[in-house]
Amino acid sequence: TPAHKPYYLDTLGVALLKQGKAHDAIPALKESTETIPKDQPGFLVEAYGHLADAYRAAGDETAAREAAAKRDLLLEKK
Repeated sequence: TPAHKPYYLDTLGVALLKQGKAHDAIPALKESTETIPKDQPGFLVEAYGHLADAYRAAGDETAAREAAAKRDLLLEKK
């Protein structure tokens, strides 16, 4: 995985979400959260927030709450 790929995927997901393509954004955002280096907690927090937004926009409130909970857990560790 190239070092920049997780950041590219997050940007792609956000762009798709802003275009109203939440279902297309989710895989990119999910992969971003899975590949962001663990030594980048600030970016991981942001990416989980984007993933929660995408799930919510797609109508999956359960998955949105799970992503938001992961974001919140990381925020507590900061």
